[in-house]
Amino acid sequence: MPSDLTAPPCWDPTGANVAQVVRTFAVGVGYSSQLAVTVRWCRTTACPGDQGDGDNDQGSTVRVSLAYTFQPVLAELIPLPSFTLQGDSNLVVNT
Repeated sequence: MPSDLTAPPCWDPTGANVAQVVRTFAVGVGYSSQLAVTVRWCRTTACPGDQGDGDNDQGSTVRVSLAYTFQPVLAELIPLPSFTLQGDSNLVVNT
């Protein structure tokens, strides 16, 4: 980037926009409002803090984690326990 230009600030520092996209496209997991989504912007591998130590600048990593407690439909007829589905994804920002 030329020195006379400055990078724009992170437009989604809390990850709310990313979390909403995850909920929108989470097809088949029941109620997307019950999907726990955590978004962290990372500059380092350790990625400390609740929101990480980075932003959405080129070269940073966005880490998205989600969890959903699945309750089997047949649990009313057969004693089946609920269980938690979890997933994680990392992507390097390349704008």
